[in-house]
Amino acid sequence: MIFPYISLKTPPPSPGSHIQLGDTAPARHVFITPTRKRRQASRPKHQSKKGRQRSETIQIEEDEPTWDSAAEELLTGSDPTWNSPERPSNHDSGDVNSAGSHLLGYLEYCENVQEDGGAFYQIGADLFVVNGWDAQKKISKPSWFHVQRSTIGEARVVVCQCPLSRPSEQCVHQRFLSDYGEEFFPFDASFANRSDEAVLFSRQELEEGTFMNHFSSPSPNSRSLNGRVIVVHTGQDTGAGQWLCIKDSPSQACSHISKCRDLLQRLVRVDPSATDETVGDGSGVDYSGMY
Repeated sequence: MIFPYISLKTPPPSPGSHIQLGDTAPARHVFITPTRKRRQASRPKHQSKKGRQRSETIQIEEDEPTWDSAAEELLTGSDPTWNSPERPSNHDSGDVNSAGSHLLGYLEYCENVQEDGGAFYQIGADLFVVNGWDAQKKISKPSWFHVQRSTIGEARVVVCQCPLSRPSEQCVHQRFLSDYGEEFFPFDASFANRSDEAVLFSRQELEEGTFMNHFSSPSPNSRSLNGRVIVVHTGQDTGAGQWLCIKDSPSQACSHISKCRDLLQRLVRVDPSATDETVGDGSGVDYSGMY
């Protein structure tokens, strides 16, 4: 497998491309993320309301993040239901609780994704990662969730891990993928055999030699959406540093983290067979402050 060279200052050519770690130091606080969606020239844009400020994607700009206070916020927006491995699709969000309220700010969300670079990244044929959405403030959150589309019979079904998603009510992520999925994310055969792979989808340099990497990691025992989790690494490209998995506690061996550690070394060394030799003995990993 050949990993195409991608400058740290340039996003990969498509959401499905592998991110290669070059030796060129990027500007600080720069996200390495998939390409923003192409705007259709003939497509009418959502009109901004007079006086309304455009939504901005939140960027984490902590030189020395404190994991005891910030780690879960990076993954879940401090949603307490994510301390459980169960998918929180039936959880009532504290700030939106009226009928139909989970689609508050949907037009602003569409504008955020299509025009302001809001995160809605395709990492598999039918799998995506998205930022959380603050329906009241109408801005992106720094949390991350998976979205999946599938076909059952003739029906297209979209499910989301975010706490605004309910069996009887779509969240903005589900609605956006239902409305615009065929246009922005047509079927791509290159994604066909990647359902069991870990994916590095975001990379930010915090200081020289220290990065914050966001991964999507599959479960070794399940290909369902519930088996997919977000893993965050803050540290050096050797794999040293702090690793956080939203599903597994620091007291148990985590297969999600192991997959991501190996992936990081394959990208760093530009070697598809590389592994992280420290996984077996647990060295180089600091789990303190994860929860």
